[in-house]
Amino acid sequence: MSEEVRLREENETAIKAILSFRKADRVMRSLENRFLRQHHLTTMQFGVLEVLYHRGPMNVQKVIQAMYSTPGNMTVVIHNMERDGYLCRERSESDRRCYRIALTEKGSSLIERIFDDYLRQVSEIMCVLTKEEQETLLALTNKLSTREGETAASPCDAVQE
Repeated sequence: MSEEVRLREENETAIKAILSFRKADRVMRSLENRFLRQHHLTTMQFGVLEVLYHRGPMNVQKVIQAMYSTPGNMTVVIHNMERDGYLCRERSESDRRCYRIALTEKGSSLIERIFDDYLRQVSEIMCVLTKEEQETLLALTNKLSTREGETAASPCDAVQE
């Protein structure tokens, strides 16, 4: 038996699980994006609105951390949202060299108007799972999320079947 065949057989369930996870992610993102497009927003834009609405003004780095994002396109997202009148930049009171971003009246009005509908959309997406299944999914995805950035030996080496 070749090494590839052996590895494939040993990891058949893991391969099926990751493919299923990717499909579920694609379906959930599609449903979420359909809702957001009705309000002319991207997922990132909605995330910025939601974070600032619930946590108040903050610097860009804190927004990136709160959204579990990367700085890559956040500058463009924030620039475009500022251009469209949803955000404004404020000088930090504690460090005048830094800026904080905050919602404008237009941004606050938008998120207030659509947030309850968004929660209903999330509920509709997740309604195929019971509350207990959602809790299990949360625990499992949190467990997978801890793998980010690992460079040391795999923790799976110690796992017994």
